[in-house]
Amino acid sequence: GEEMQGAAIVCESVHNLVARFKMDRDGLAWKARRFPDEQLSDWVRSSDPWFRPVRVVNAPDGTVWIVDMYRRVIEHPAWIPEEWMARVDVRAGGDRGRIYRVFKNDYRPNNRVRMSGKSLEELIGLLGNPSAGVADLAQQQIIWNFLQAFNLTSSLANGLQRATTTNARIRCFSILAYMEILDTATWSAVLS
Repeated sequence: GEEMQGAAIVCESVHNLVARFKMDRDGLAWKARRFPDEQLSDWVRSSDPWFRPVRVVNAPDGTVWIVDMYRRVIEHPAWIPEEWMARVDVRAGGDRGRIYRVFKNDYRPNNRVRMSGKSLEELIGLLGNPSAGVADLAQQQIIWNFLQAFNLTSSLANGLQRATTTNARIRCFSILAYMEILDTATWSAVLS
């Protein structure tokens, strides 16, 4: 929802928590501050010592997914004293893991957008989707399925010109950069 706009979500696997910060411009840099209702706690926390959040993803359905390694020891064995290594199985939990789907009680997750069978033009249209997860998937599908298409360059260039959001333009531009075919006209369009 709106309250998540401009938020940075940070996994802290050693301390079994996920923190959320409001990001504000501070000149050329950014300043992070806690949300008002999270001054004395964290966005997600667990008393389970094996809870090891390592990644947060904007999901295509508008929810947030948290990847939990679910490991007993998160520290690299090189940093654990040898006498502890003899007593602790540092691989405990290596066959486990969880993904949490987080959303407010009153939020209704969006319907999933099916990517299979979409045309190149349809996928380019999805690059500006407000859901970062949908836009990410569309960008992946273009690279995976259409990188060798004869009309990819012109379709992306047209998409770059027609895009109504900065995110869509950046995604078109990044695919062209990935293809290593940027020209002066494309650079000019992006920079303007």
